[in-house]
Amino acid sequence: MSNPQSSHEDGPLPMRREGGDGASSDSPELTPTTPISSGAQSLNALFTPERPVVELDPIAFLRSQGYEVLDEIGRGGMGLVLKARQTGMNRLCALKVIRGNRVDSPRVHERFQREVKAAAKLAHPNLVTAFHTNLDGPIKFLAMEFVPGITLVKLVQTQGPQPVPLILDWLRQAAEGLQHSHEHRMVHRDIKPSNLMVTPWPIPPGKKSTLKILDMGLARDLDDDDHGLTQPGELLGTPDYIAPEQADDPRAVDIRTDLYSLGISFFVVLTGRLPFEGTSLVQKIRQHMMEIPPLVHTLRADVPPAVSSMIAKLLAKNPNDRFQTPAELAEACQDLIKGRPPAYLSAPTAETMPIVPAIPGGTSPHTTISGSPTSPAASVPQPVGQPGMMPMGGTAGPSQMTVPTLANGPSSVGSGPAVQRMWLMTGHAGPVRALDVSSDGNYLVSGGDDETLRIWDARTRRPIRQFEAKGGSVSHVQFAPDFKLAMSASLRILEEPYQIDLWEVATGRPKGRLRGLKSAITSACYSRDSKRIVAGSEDGMLIDWTLSGAVPPKRLRGGHSAPVTGVAFLGEGDRVMSVDRHGRLIIWDCTTATEKGRLELPIDCLETIAMAGPRLAFAGSELKLRLHDGTIRTFAGHTGIVRTVVFSSNRKYLLSAGDDGTIRVWNVESGKTVEQFPAQHGRILTLAVAPHLPVLYAAGDDGVIVQRMLNTPDIV
Repeated sequence: MSNPQSSHEDGPLPMRREGGDGASSDSPELTPTTPISSGAQSLNALFTPERPVVELDPIAFLRSQGYEVLDEIGRGGMGLVLKARQTGMNRLCALKVIRGNRVDSPRVHERFQREVKAAAKLAHPNLVTAFHTNLDGPIKFLAMEFVPGITLVKLVQTQGPQPVPLILDWLRQAAEGLQHSHEHRMVHRDIKPSNLMVTPWPIPPGKKSTLKILDMGLARDLDDDDHGLTQPGELLGTPDYIAPEQADDPRAVDIRTDLYSLGISFFVVLTGRLPFEGTSLVQKIRQHMMEIPPLVHTLRADVPPAVSSMIAKLLAKNPNDRFQTPAELAEACQDLIKGRPPAYLSAPTAETMPIVPAIPGGTSPHTTISGSPTSPAASVPQPVGQPGMMPMGGTAGPSQMTVPTLANGPSSVGSGPAVQRMWLMTGHAGPVRALDVSSDGNYLVSGGDDETLRIWDARTRRPIRQFEAKGGSVSHVQFAPDFKLAMSASLRILEEPYQIDLWEVATGRPKGRLRGLKSAITSACYSRDSKRIVAGSEDGMLIDWTLSGAVPPKRLRGGHSAPVTGVAFLGEGDRVMSVDRHGRLIIWDCTTATEKGRLELPIDCLETIAMAGPRLAFAGSELKLRLHDGTIRTFAGHTGIVRTVVFSSNRKYLLSAGDDGTIRVWNVESGKTVEQFPAQHGRILTLAVAPHLPVLYAAGDDGVIVQRMLNTPDIV
């Protein structure tokens, strides 16, 4: 099997590195090639600079350095890796060498020197050992330990699922290798399955395997000055595995950055898929920064929840919420292997945190809090029966479909007819992340990854306006209650400014923008009088804007240490509610910009929240309802993350959806499912209900908006 230091086995998993040589010192990744069999000829093209120079025989030069070249393992943008025999010691080794046309690049030369220094500092059974280097000759190379075995990416692609205890032992070994690196102030910055090698493979009966960490090409010595080698705005690492803080600034990393990438890698090893499967660089970075990954045990049934919790901890967005050292992770793995409860499971959770008995003051009769980037926009609480409501019976257009009722759907509970009707609304070129319905039910606004905002006639299901919201995925949309403007927020991950865009509904013209937040906007909401907007951001700050400009924006900060995933005005707007991903809910006095009360919601990871009078629904890793007396009710049924939750307009029912691709309608009093049906392929990211109509809208990964007539007779 080929040597680890070089090869990258592409397959069904999208594990490519993007960005060309500017994104990495060894990009694109090395790919297996044929053995060397024709002397120096096959190497001359790689090692001879493009300009005329003295003729050089690469194989002869390496032989003069004591290395007999046996095979070519792989090649990439910076150079290639050769299998060789060190003749003086009669041992196999891997030679990593720089291409001739890259020798004169100062940055390539400096990165190669750093890799050499990093390898020289480290000596551990779970790290590849460096033997020798030559940085002064016409061919610059690093001689390393040759490891026969299989990379984890190749193992996943060709061998299928491995036993969980074996995977835990590999994770423990990787953590011990990273701990050694940590003790020498080194950060790898490119941990991924193709840089993790298991040897030997297959594992002989009665023997154990060893995991080796490969390729220190992007490693950073925290004691060395960067000297401008890493440029501001440069993306270092592999987008599928990069930690949020590394994507933001590759210089602002520590060992917890490697732990995040290790968590992604072992998510893949356990499940055979990536937790985030964006197709573009911006989508991948946004998902790492903003989205909650699925829980491993929901994708592989034999994974214990404790292992799933460990991977989730590794993938925390905030480095402070991860394991703080690889040694902690290694100890946790050992505990799980031995059947002992690991320490991280005995830490205080939200279930044991003090909860404020009641939210201070009252709320509007029906408020849906604007959620995180994959949750619905706030609906407008205006109980008005308008003329011209959407007719759901009779003849429909060509997009009408009839879908048989599921066995556990309405027919099994005796509500509604045996056939449900739904209509498909297409037009977005990518996932749809946000929906909102006008107060009369006649119009729908949508936004998504194609960076467009669309307004639809809900009666004909046809688009009537389109806005180009350039700058990132549209994560939030909402009609102003007076219907004059629509608001949108985009996830500008790689660039500023972070802003709210305002659009004139009647003409489609832009009407202004609101700025002031210092990181990506993660939630936003109109006030009931359409005169103000409050928004929260990824760094935990909020701003309250007065649209007339008569009052300066007010910053509400200091209470959240995690992304603000939901905001809402309470009452007439003197108070604002905000909630973050950790479940902390805060009530703010907007007049004084001070905190007036808080409670800790009992949930591990919170995506979205909705209110109906004194009832508070919150969802993410679970779906729960907090009643007026502080009692918490759990709604069990979804598998995976619950991304969106809304109340029906009469507040008797709760509607939810998420990663399992199903929509559930719950009776709030009984906690039972009264309707359940699939919406479309992939995750459902957002729901919206038409006020005072039995009509639901759902959208998600497939980019299709589903308009569905609900069967529950008293849902309006």
